[in-house]
Amino acid sequence: MPQSGRPAAPSITDQSTPECRALLSTHGVGRIAGPTVTGPVIGPVNCSVVGDAIVFRTASGTTPSQAAGCQVAFEVDRIDEAFAQG
Repeated sequence: MPQSGRPAAPSITDQSTPECRALLSTHGVGRIAGPTVTGPVIGPVNCSVVGDAIVFRTASGTTPSQAAGCQVAFEVDRIDEAFAQG
């Protein structure tokens, strides 16, 4: 932590595809943002990396299932074990 007592400002860095896959495969939790009939929605999913794909299970009629065949945004997340929250 800097001497001011504040955390350092976050920065954005480019990562290679192998670096991204390695990071994605260690978390198992993510958020998918996709279209629905009422507009875009973001929701949590349990996920894995299989080959070149990020995969997750969903049931018919759920929010993530409405994104089938559509472009989506995805972010990896993690569970904070100490606080039992994402």
